[in-house]
Amino acid sequence: MKKLLFVLLLLLAMVFSMVTPVLAVSKTSSQQTKEGKKVSQKSTSSKKKVLTKKSVKKKPSKKVILSRKKGVSRSGSVADLTPPKEVDKLIANAKELIGTPYRRGGTTTAGFDCSGFTQYVFKSVGIDLPRTSEAQASIGSHLNKEQLIPGALVYFNTDGSGISHIGIYLGDNKFIDSSNGKGVAINSLKDSYWGSRYLGATLVK
Repeated sequence: MKKLLFVLLLLLAMVFSMVTPVLAVSKTSSQQTKEGKKVSQKSTSSKKKVLTKKSVKKKPSKKVILSRKKGVSRSGSVADLTPPKEVDKLIANAKELIGTPYRRGGTTTAGFDCSGFTQYVFKSVGIDLPRTSEAQASIGSHLNKEQLIPGALVYFNTDGSGISHIGIYLGDNKFIDSSNGKGVAINSLKDSYWGSRYLGATLVK
């Protein structure tokens, strides 16, 4: 009986000695796996942060510089400051009418008012203008005084109520118009009367 117990204890000791290393190895492997997962998660997280920072970077904004040779249209867009089509013919046609009398509401060579004159001359080169000086001044591209070019429409406040007169710019501070008392004639923006009443200019093509 004692021998049998001794044999059983010996067998248990042998089994225990064999199982202990296996459990230790299994535990170590499990810990390594967990540590490997943690390192992998940290690496993935850091990569995401780098990608996020890169994606957040904004592209530098570009400054938009407008040339002084550009005018601004009524819609706010930039217009090319080239003269109206056939500007030489337009000016020649206007000058041919010098001496035509002023007539209120006139739109023919029998007599023009200011906007009737500009409408008639522009029509001769295929450009349709509205009937009144105020309507004509409201279309096209607005020009600063230093941007004036031949063929532009120049408009004035002659009665204190706003836009009430219009003519065609010829260059060198000269313009041609039809005014009460003079009819169709060439005048100067440097003249104190016209210079003080000048409001602006527009380019219509």
